[in-house]
Order: sequence, then structure tokens, then C-alpha cells
Amino acid sequence: MIKILATADWHLGNSFHGFDRTPEHEHFLQWLLQTAGKKQPDVLLVAGDVFDNTNPSAASQELYYSFLDKLTIACPFLQTILIAGNHDSAARLEAPRQMLSRHRVEVRGILHYAPGGMLRWDDMIIPVCSVRSPQEK
Repeated sequence: MIKILATADWHLGNSFHGFDRTPEHEHFLQWLLQTAGKKQPDVLLVAGDVFDNTNPSAASQELYYSFLDKLTIACPFLQTILIAGNHDSAARLEAPRQMLSRHRVEVRGILHYAPGGMLRWDDMIIPVCSVRSPQEK
């Protein structure tokens, strides 16, 4: 059986009536890191709206990439799947896709087309599987 930890709508970089919410986001990501460590899911699914806008601040991006780095170190067997939401820039989220995939982080946001204009359906399918043996679970 595959265990999936699902989350969405992080909205990193959001401010509320001028109030910086970075400490809340840091606290949430620390909680998520600890929860993934305790629950040991096979997959972390982030279903959209990683950032609050299409042009996130450098600080928001640093928070995001720092979290992914800590997560892949703490949970080396975890597969992470990130899907762009309507607040994200799909292209910006997918830009480091090749590098992130080497760390079991899959990012999808843009529809990719094959030569001739056919939609690459295979690019939208991400196989989900456990890489741990049953004894490790």
C-alpha cells in the first residue's frame, strides 16, 4: 500500500493586510518536515499554489528550495510531486524540473507538446511507487 501525504495552498510570500506571514510559513514547513519524518509517507503531494503570486520574492523562493533540500535529506525515500496552481507561475515552478527530478521531486505546471503539436500525455503521468522494502516501512 502507498501512503500519500497531501497538501496544497501554501501561498509562500503572502502578506495579510501588510503583515508579513513568513514566520507562519516557516512554522508550517517545519511542521510538514517533521510530519513527513514521523509518518514516513511514500509520496508528498503539493496540489497547487506553492507561491502566492507568479513572481515570488527571493525570500519566498529560498524558503521553498530550502524546504525541499531539507525534505530530501530527511526523507530520502520520499517522492515529492508538485503541481502548479493558479497563483503560481507554471514556467517558474518547472524551471528547475530536471535538477529536482534527480532528488525524487517531480514538478508539473506546463503542458508539453511533441513535434507536430500533439499533447504529450505521458508527461502528465507520474508513476507513484514506494522504493522502500516492506521491512523499512
